[in-house]
Amino acid sequence: NGGGGEEYTIEFIGLNDFDKMVDTLRVSTLESDTDNMIREKISHTFKLGLMRFVSKTNLSEDITIGYSKPTKVKEEIDKWKNWVFSTEVNGNLNGQESYRFVNLWGNLSARRTTKEMKTYIGVWGNYNEQKFTYDGVSSLYISRGKGFESNLILSIDDHWSYAFFSNFYTSTYSNKRFGFSFSPGIEYNIYPYEESSRRQLRIRYMLSSTYHDYEEMTVFFKTNDWWISHSLRATLDLIQPWGSIGTTLSASNYLKDFDLNNLSLRSNLSIRVIEGLSFNLQGSVSRTHDQISLRLSDVSIEDVMARNIELGTEYNYWLNGGFSFSFGSIYNNIVNPRFGG
Repeated sequence: NGGGGEEYTIEFIGLNDFDKMVDTLRVSTLESDTDNMIREKISHTFKLGLMRFVSKTNLSEDITIGYSKPTKVKEEIDKWKNWVFSTEVNGNLNGQESYRFVNLWGNLSARRTTKEMKTYIGVWGNYNEQKFTYDGVSSLYISRGKGFESNLILSIDDHWSYAFFSNFYTSTYSNKRFGFSFSPGIEYNIYPYEESSRRQLRIRYMLSSTYHDYEEMTVFFKTNDWWISHSLRATLDLIQPWGSIGTTLSASNYLKDFDLNNLSLRSNLSIRVIEGLSFNLQGSVSRTHDQISLRLSDVSIEDVMARNIELGTEYNYWLNGGFSFSFGSIYNNIVNPRFGG
């Protein structure tokens, strides 16, 4: 949610004698809430949602409903006007006698979320270092990047919205001494946005203007260039009693050379086959013909092994999936924390 916490949408879907009884309750948490406070809020919401069903059974005779009058508190005034500021610094170090890896990453951001508008402003930076030692010879590979990004997303109605994105960045990995992009876009959601917790089918079109100043001459014999591209993306997200599915199909190309294009598909699927048996699948595949910043100079085998610079490729993919099945006692609620979970 806009304050940095989370909103939980709980759907109560009646079966058998309760068929066609459907109810939706929502509960929001604060970013500062502890795990126990979140559990209590969700548990309270479950109790409220189940009362409608319990009231139509014989159990209702044994239910007592109470009311605890809240302590009167002074009305809170949001002095930050819906703005939330965040900062994060992370580091990772690992190695052995012949290898060392160091990664540092940090960002500072500000965001504001209302029903009519979403705003984000952020700066970030990263540093990666790899050192190899073999037969008394050491090799050091360093990549770094930093940038500034901002976006403004505005509501038009219950289906339409439009946005503006801008980025400034540098990246030794991608051969970019300096880069800038500005991208306006428009999006249409087939379903009303108020149903987004259960289903979404969003279609987005964006037009981007991008400038690059390169560290080394590219395979197009350019030390700097200016490109205009456009992209079309369709995203489907469904959360149903049988499971969930999410898939995104996107296509983009540079307007002055349609051979420079990218087509990608990313999907995840989770199906409850029968009680205790679930099938899960996640994957992504992309056809990559738009790597305009590749270095013209020869790439050493050391750079290939260390993945220190971006390499040319015609495609990318990853896939994982499998089944999970459990059976046996489902009524054992004993907790024994010895030696961990």
